[in-house]
Amino acid sequence: MKQDAQEQQIKQIDLAKLRKDLQTIMYEIDSTPAGVLDAYSPHMWLRLQKTTEKVATAINAVRLRLSGKTCAEIATDLGLTKRQVAGYVAWNTMLQPGWISPAAKRDLSEVICDGSVHTVEAVNA
Repeated sequence: MKQDAQEQQIKQIDLAKLRKDLQTIMYEIDSTPAGVLDAYSPHMWLRLQKTTEKVATAINAVRLRLSGKTCAEIATDLGLTKRQVAGYVAWNTMLQPGWISPAAKRDLSEVICDGSVHTVEAVNA
């Protein structure tokens, strides 16, 4: 019941609109001489740069974690603290209650039998 209420509170992303908006921004960046960007608002461009940097960093941190890297390795790779990486991963995977790391999935699919590691399928056969 609690998860149903949570799902209702989550706004769905309109990917078509997001793509269109990003294309508009990239068109402006690509077609405007560097000195003219200030004509819009230096504050707006700086805010956009900082926001996109944070989003890209979060995406990279989560992808690296899902690929099996540790928070410490990711922190070193991305120039972050381990807490930042852990925060990005926790925040961006919190809506997936069934998520477990690839390493944990491997551990769950293997059992130790007679001192050696076997897959669950091999033991059950």
